Amino acid sequence: MKKTLYIILILLISLPGFIARFSNKPDFDLSGENQIGVLKPQINLKSFINNEMQDSIESYLSNNSGFRGFVIRTFNQIDYSFFNTAHGDKAIIAKNKILLDEWYINAWLGRTYIGDDAINSKLYKIKMVQDTLTKKGIKFLFILEPDKATFYEDKIPHRIKILKQEKTNYKQIAIRSKEININYLDLQKYFLEIKDTCKFPLYPKSGIHWSTYGSYIALNKMTERIEQELNTDLNDIYWKSSIVSHHSEGIDYDLGRNINILFPIHQPLMRYPQLEFENNSNKKKPNMIVVGDSYYFNQYNTKFTYSLFNNNDFWYYNKTVYPDTYLKGKTTVQDINWIQRVEQQDIILLMVTSRFMHTIDWLFIDKLFTHYYPNLKWSNIDSEISKIQNDDPWFYKIMDKAEKSNIPLSIQKDLDAEYVRDKKATNQYRTIKSYIDEIKASPKWLKIIKNKAKQNRILEKDQIIKDAIYMAKHQTPQTNHKELEQIISDIKSDSKWYNKICKKATQNNISIEQQLKIDAEWVLNN
Repeated sequence: MKKTLYIILILLISLPGFIARFSNKPDFDLSGENQIGVLKPQINLKSFINNEMQDSIESYLSNNSGFRGFVIRTFNQIDYSFFNTAHGDKAIIAKNKILLDEWYINAWLGRTYIGDDAINSKLYKIKMVQDTLTKKGIKFLFILEPDKATFYEDKIPHRIKILKQEKTNYKQIAIRSKEININYLDLQKYFLEIKDTCKFPLYPKSGIHWSTYGSYIALNKMTERIEQELNTDLNDIYWKSSIVSHHSEGIDYDLGRNINILFPIHQPLMRYPQLEFENNSNKKKPNMIVVGDSYYFNQYNTKFTYSLFNNNDFWYYNKTVYPDTYLKGKTTVQDINWIQRVEQQDIILLMVTSRFMHTIDWLFIDKLFTHYYPNLKWSNIDSEISKIQNDDPWFYKIMDKAEKSNIPLSIQKDLDAEYVRDKKATNQYRTIKSYIDEIKASPKWLKIIKNKAKQNRILEKDQIIKDAIYMAKHQTPQTNHKELEQIISDIKSDSKWYNKICKKATQNNISIEQQLKIDAEWVLNN
């Protein structure tokens, strides 16, 4: 029935195309390129019965019509209007004809969940980098951007909803960021809180990102928080006036354009604020870098930074550097003295939406972590995991492989990382994860950890990580394990030496076993 409806409609609307064909006028596809013709369809009873005639007519009309682009848009319009199907790349139609992007739905479902260990690894690196930057007088703010799938989760079709998993990258990152005191702003949570009180849509019906109106709401929240962090009064942003329209503009219609249909999609009433910026020379203009994704482009292109900040730096996916690219031609982070520029800032913003929370930072934090802690590694497959999580085709291939093998993505990811690990390179230093595993395997150590966690009023799992980081930071290069054990044995047999170790362990608030290893490693290497 569906195919027959196509054929009838295409025959009617493609009559001008046949006229153009017989008059030897050239065809063009949607991008304006000439098409290679296909054989004329065979029209007979046999081909009609086995459905070959319909297919051959459809193929012929699609490739030989003088109005091929018009034909394709008609196909797409029929599917959109009658069969709730979108032909744009990764577009999915939700309830009320709201367009969603498949990658955001994957994140919302939890299909891209990278696992507790990977999230702990990344967030503790963020925390340590944040603390180091703070000592240098630089503020750091981690911004969790909203996403359309979460915002409209009540509109997601039931066939998709039933696949939802308990854990997602966004949920765990938000929970753990709070638990370990990362300085963060959860705009996802904020958008859900104000969703029912906003008079205009925070997300457009036919766009991927927050609406123009929604981005300005977020911008106000962000500047308020920046003022708090820097304890300063920035120049103000005024909404001079607003345009209210049923016509979506710019990025508010990017998915609508992508599905390539005949008629514009009807939009709810949208608000487009016209901004004005205060220019008070008495107000301080801080230096700021934003490392983020395309969500920030909405705000960046308003040029608000020129009035509120001393510079206008935006590192898009931690690759392309703006405004340098606008001013000098394409400029990447590798082309600049990135660490010098980082340390010239008053505040650094890392902004990410759920679509990219399997990468979290596009290696921005990893580079800073390696710079400030050159001898610390979380695990022996750190670099391989980072490469996987920052290479979308590779990451999604592993995601599919994990689902086919019916194992968690986090395990499949680690297996692939181990497979590609460069076995020639041997790290002289033990990893943080190796210390974590050792602590977990020691009942005595775990008992001490439990007491320390209680004293410090933190979770036991966080105390384990903190102790492991301490051990890794104070280690010396790995040496012969048997020699190390012999020195530990010598220390234990010398009561005076052993008592000193016990006192030192108490002063450093770590276990005796930890202090023994630290001192034994020092003796062995010095």
